[in-house]
Amino acid sequence: MKNGIAIVGANTTTNTVSANLLIQNQQNGLLIDAARNNTIDHPYAEGNIANGIDIIDGATANSVTGGQADGNHANGIQFGGANTELNNISGTLIFNNLSNGIDERDGAIANHWSNLRMYGDGQKGADLHVIPVTTPRITSISGNGIITTVNGTGFNSGGIFASYSVEVYAVALTKAGNPEGRNSLGTALVDVNGNWSLQLPPGSGLCLTAVESSGFFGFSTGEFGPDSCRAMIPLVAK
Repeated sequence: MKNGIAIVGANTTTNTVSANLLIQNQQNGLLIDAARNNTIDHPYAEGNIANGIDIIDGATANSVTGGQADGNHANGIQFGGANTELNNISGTLIFNNLSNGIDERDGAIANHWSNLRMYGDGQKGADLHVIPVTTPRITSISGNGIITTVNGTGFNSGGIFASYSVEVYAVALTKAGNPEGRNSLGTALVDVNGNWSLQLPPGSGLCLTAVESSGFFGFSTGEFGPDSCRAMIPLVAK
């Protein structure tokens, strides 16, 4: 099959697709083309010639919950085309895709992802194809053996007209060496000065990355920021 499942057309709305195997199709495992307000629950998209899940051409307010996208020949999940917006990905395992874990391109904007598990993708955990790339940064990590506190800065400042948040992840690296999020450790709000702070559960480690989301006029998530591993390792004199 070209696509394992295709949900197509602006009048195709409020459908639910649950627990489908979307394996080794000639194009995408799942295609959502211009459709709106559909729910994809626990898809299993593996080894497809294009993307695991392709959300394109003005598809709006669709949600993907749980499941996984792995070993696809392009991206795990792709958003593409003008007016492709307000789609949400949560709780999904994304790994070993040849290009990016998540790819947002060609005018797609204001899509959101959270609580993911990602590792081993080819290029980036998330690629928005924008220059310059603006990401949150981790500035310090401290702990007392029980509680670890991580502090950082967001690109955007919070305020009364917007709600910016940063989600902190334990780091995995793509095959190209870029950070992606192996598992989510928690979420912090960005204050009006652009700062955030989060207490982490025991055993979270020092190798972290973060991604920032905006709640202003919908929601929008950016790329993973620089990992803290090398920044926090002390230099050893030789």
